[in-house]
Amino acid sequence: MTPKIIVHGGARNQETDESKRRADVRAACEAAYEVLLQQSAVDAVENAIRQLESSEYLNAGVGSYLQLDGRVRMDAAIMKDDMTAGAVIGVERGFQCEKSTKAIFYPALRFH
Repeated sequence: MTPKIIVHGGARNQETDESKRRADVRAACEAAYEVLLQQSAVDAVENAIRQLESSEYLNAGVGSYLQLDGRVRMDAAIMKDDMTAGAVIGVERGFQCEKSTKAIFYPALRFH
């Protein structure tokens, strides 16, 4: 079976240049795919999330939209084929969502 990577760039802002959003989503897919060929699927997903969160054009990490109270809160999730999942919700800017979701799989990596 050929490995596949699918990512979601978040809701868009009407003023955002769609070509920049697509380029960042494509870059995240390509980077994660390279990881997937060498490492685990969870490592590839962690890489994709990190890539998405570094984009100022996507509603993730650096590009997250402000909520009504003027604060940024983010969510992230990783799910595996054995039905285990890790997720974080409502985390503040600067928090590394991808590391938090992965840590749920590996108790030795958990932090508060």
